[in-house]
This record gives sequence, C-alpha cells and structure tokens, in this order.
Amino acid sequence: MKYLILGAKGQLGLEWTKYLQSHQIPYLATDRDELDITEQQAVEDCLNQFKPDVVLNCVAYTNVDGAETETDANERLNHTAPGLVAKLCEAHRITFVHYSTDYVFSGKITDKQVYPDGYPVDAPVSPVNQYGAAKLRGEQAVQAAGENHLIIRIAWLCSAYGKNFLKTMLRLGQEKPKLSIVNDQFGSPTFTFDVVDATAAILASGQRGVFHLTSEGMYTWFDFANAIFKASDITVKTEGVDSSAYPMVAKRPAFSKLDNSRFKAVAGGKTYQMEQGIRRVLDELNKQS
Repeated sequence: MKYLILGAKGQLGLEWTKYLQSHQIPYLATDRDELDITEQQAVEDCLNQFKPDVVLNCVAYTNVDGAETETDANERLNHTAPGLVAKLCEAHRITFVHYSTDYVFSGKITDKQVYPDGYPVDAPVSPVNQYGAAKLRGEQAVQAAGENHLIIRIAWLCSAYGKNFLKTMLRLGQEKPKLSIVNDQFGSPTFTFDVVDATAAILASGQRGVFHLTSEGMYTWFDFANAIFKASDITVKTEGVDSSAYPMVAKRPAFSKLDNSRFKAVAGGKTYQMEQGIRRVLDELNKQS
C-alpha cells in the first residue's frame, strides 16, 4: 500500500507523515508548494507518477470567520478541490480519504435532546456558516465522484502541531491569572493521532462512506480547558461564560457532538478518550521542548 498525503504541513498531514514513517509504509507527502490540488493536470500527473493506493486529503481552509469574506479560498479548498481529486481517484481506482467537520450540522441546542449521543452520520445537515456550507458541498462532490471514498467528520481538532485550542490554553494558562471560557457550546475534541489510528482501522475493514470520529463523552470548551489545566498541573482561575461574551464573525453551533457508533461497529468497539488524548499531546510537546 502506498499513500499520498495532501496538505502534509497541517496538523493531520504531519500526524500521517509520522505514522507512515514509523510503520515503514511507502508514502509521498505533498503540500501546496509541491502540489496545487486545485489544478487538475498537476494532480493527474502526480497520481500517474506515484501511483498511490490511498490519497489522504488533509487540505482544508479552516479559518471559520475568514470564510465569511474569503469566499473564493473557502470554496476552492473545501469544495472544488476535494471533488476534483475524488473524480481523479475514482478514475484511477484509488481510495480517497476526505476529512470533514461537525459544522455541516445546524448545531441547534435543541438537538442536544434529540441526539443525546451526538449527531449520527445520517442526521439532516444544515450548516450555519460559510465554512460549514463549503465543507458540505465538498462532501457532496466527493460522493458524486463515486463510491471508493471515506468521508470522516471530526471536531475540535488538537495535536502537538500547529495552532489549536489545547496549545492556546496551555499558553494562556501560564500567562494569565484568570480565564473566561465559553460554557454554552457542546461537543467533543478529536486528536490527530486518534484520527490516523481510526482511519487506518476503517481502511482495513474495507468499509466506505461517511464516519464520525471524536473522543467519547460530551463537553463544553470550559470543560475541555479545565481538563487541560488539570493534566498539565497549571493553576489558573477559570469561569464559564456564554459565547455572547466573545462575538464572532461567523455563527458557531451550540451543539456539535458527533455519534461515533458507525466507527465503533467496524472497529470492534474501539473508543478514544479526551483525558488520554490530552496526556499524549502533553507528552509529545515535552519531547519537542
């Protein structure tokens, strides 16, 4: 099996590179400097030359607020490019793995009662911002290209790489005596190493289609932050506040927990825990320092 990584310098791309290296699996890691995935001929040439068995699309425009105004970049990277690459993969009989988001759902707080275990993979989609809308169109473009694909929806992505909530909390917890953290948005984090592990398990199962993947349980950002501070032995006062205390350009979902049942069914009941994920990121950060 040979893997082609698209977006190799992002959080997921770096995690995949580490995994494939450690397992001595052949791969080619590309980022926008090496391969523009919005250019059909460039992608076609890469597929013809490297001949991968699996293409991992770790590319995304992830600036949720920026997507409200930078509509061209949002559309190209989250919708057009995934559809283009998926079509080429289908023509070459290559499995295409595409990562999507909890933001394809409406996130109404009333859905917390309707879906106590989180949104199932077949729940109605209704994004509330431009980022979520483009990601949904990207999913639909991938599905229209054929059947040999995985669409894995993730949420609150964290790792030892790049910028993310966990690393921001570690920094702020050491800089400030008190933090006010949103306590009215519900979901669950996903860690890059869990995403890679789960993707490998799904690929091995032979199943295709849409999967959800997050840590087990349901939390607010306030809960998540306090778990980070506890695990890292950072002493800081925290208070929970409504999201209205931090006005954003783009609307955020109040509830975006994802139901992992389909993944657990194909992976022998495997689950991932938030506390373990936090500790592993902390260990990796310590090794980097």
